[in-house]
Amino acid sequence: MKTPTDQKPRICIAEDDNISRMLLTNMLTKWGYDVLALSDGQAAFEALSEDEGPRLALLDWVMPGMDGITTCQRLRTEFPRRTYYLLLVTSKTDDEDIVSALRSGADDFVAKPYSPHVLQARLEVGLRTLALQKSLAEYANRMETLAADRAAQLVHADRMSSLGILSASVAHEINNPASFISVNVQTLRSSWPSVQRVLSGEGADLDRKRAAALAVEMPDLLSEMEEGVTRIRRITSELRAFSRTDTSEVSPVDVIACMNKALRMCSARTKGFVQVRYSPPESLPMVLADALKLEQVFVNLILNASDAMEDSPVRQLEITLARVADTLQVRLQDTGPGVPPEKTESIFQPLFTTKPIGKGTGLGLHISRNLVEECKGTLDLLQAPGMGACFEVVLPIPPDA
Repeated sequence: MKTPTDQKPRICIAEDDNISRMLLTNMLTKWGYDVLALSDGQAAFEALSEDEGPRLALLDWVMPGMDGITTCQRLRTEFPRRTYYLLLVTSKTDDEDIVSALRSGADDFVAKPYSPHVLQARLEVGLRTLALQKSLAEYANRMETLAADRAAQLVHADRMSSLGILSASVAHEINNPASFISVNVQTLRSSWPSVQRVLSGEGADLDRKRAAALAVEMPDLLSEMEEGVTRIRRITSELRAFSRTDTSEVSPVDVIACMNKALRMCSARTKGFVQVRYSPPESLPMVLADALKLEQVFVNLILNASDAMEDSPVRQLEITLARVADTLQVRLQDTGPGVPPEKTESIFQPLFTTKPIGKGTGLGLHISRNLVEECKGTLDLLQAPGMGACFEVVLPIPPDA
């Protein structure tokens, strides 16, 4: 059984002269080629256009209908990403004609009458060139895959960095409901022996009073504990969703809900530190996006604004969402020191950061812009009036939204 390396190289020849076509076919077959012999350029173009068609071709320049030059031009124009090696057979030898042929898409030419040895050598050059182009294409595909994997790793690393920044504050957020759950459990534990004695008929007056008081307090105690558990579950659920490594698909996304979730994620960082002014409209059109990635963008921008305002006497973050024509506009305006004009583009470059060493990775804004561009949108820094920085996310609204 033949292995792929044993397969004969395939070649398409287009020659309108029957005798020349037969001689070429016999000669190429003798040299070990799998020959597809055709009589005109149109038939050759159709054969070479097929997904599994030959990629090496020997075309007569002058043929009725579609000539060799036109065949080359159409293949290069209609299949620009395919690798072909196209040789023209011609009796024309003027420099101007040869230059015209090569610029029209031919890779080489063989002048009539040609030497079989020269033709064979030039076909071997074609095979080597096709093999090299195939290797380069495979290498480029591997590099694209590697780059895509690396980009996904960086996006996840940035997400983990945001979680690290939030971790101390999130622990405090969980500690509050956990504390009053603990207090209520202690209340129940201390009162339960009295309840047991009353239920067994052995309770004294003090036991009955304590059991009666507990019966009155029980709905509130259970309600508080349920509220605390719900709050903890919501926080941990959102943290787990935010930290997951799988990539969600692009789908209709409610940007208001996305921003609300990002603000809840960051509330532990902003509460008591930043005054957030946020009054979203009742509804906005959906946009096509990856909800998790869009949430990551908002979290990055909110945390960046909080960090920027750390030493500001007024710490206020104003968030506005609005429809503008056929786009959805999200703006985050802070009251920090702003960004110097000479750094307005540098801040979006990878590894550039204005934060102290150890506090910023220099990837957040770069990754955020890439994530927004994946949604066919833009992320820019606007020149804010007065003090502070204003970041704007603009997302296209689908025509049917």
